[in-house]
Amino acid sequence: MYIPTPFRQPEAAAHALIEANPFGLLVVAAAGKIETTHLPFVLVRGEGAFGTLYGHVAYANPIWRGLGEGHEALVVFCGPNAYVSPDWYGTPEQVPTWNYVIAHASGPTRVLDAAGLEGLLRRLSAVHEARLAPKPAWTLDKLSAEVLGSLLRGIIGFSVEITRLEGKAKLGQNRLPGEAAGAVAGLRASADPSARAVAELMSQVLSRGRERR
Repeated sequence: MYIPTPFRQPEAAAHALIEANPFGLLVVAAAGKIETTHLPFVLVRGEGAFGTLYGHVAYANPIWRGLGEGHEALVVFCGPNAYVSPDWYGTPEQVPTWNYVIAHASGPTRVLDAAGLEGLLRRLSAVHEARLAPKPAWTLDKLSAEVLGSLLRGIIGFSVEITRLEGKAKLGQNRLPGEAAGAVAGLRASADPSARAVAELMSQVLSRGRERR
């Protein structure tokens, strides 16, 4: 991924983006062609150089043929993004742009055994059920053994050991403070929740810039 120096993010920021936006795009080479699918992931930060991602796909999805020993995968995670109008900068001769945050994680894949797959499903539901508190958490234990067995036979679990992690945040770091502040104001006035989220991220960048001066 092309990342100009002002937009490059540290490992911790990339991890935080993944955890806040766990629905990723999996890209692998399977049976001689590129296959993609969208699915939720769980990140375990302490496993491997940059952490390990866990996910699962249906056996009916041909992408599974590109998983396992000898195969590598790329997983793309997207955060808030928004169009930025040049009118907001308050200076002439400007052009439109798009601000966003994104993370790319890539590395070798491994297929999980039955115990690993069940453990993944428990962890995945626990992570996302926790976000619904105070709702009582749903767990796999609410399924009968027959239904759970059928579920496990229909999917394949896998991991991606992250050996390359890239985080990018294009949030106006290359703009003059007044121009960036104008863009923040314009985005905050938007009805689009993603645009307002970008505004808050840009505001944090501006605040850090003022602290360094």
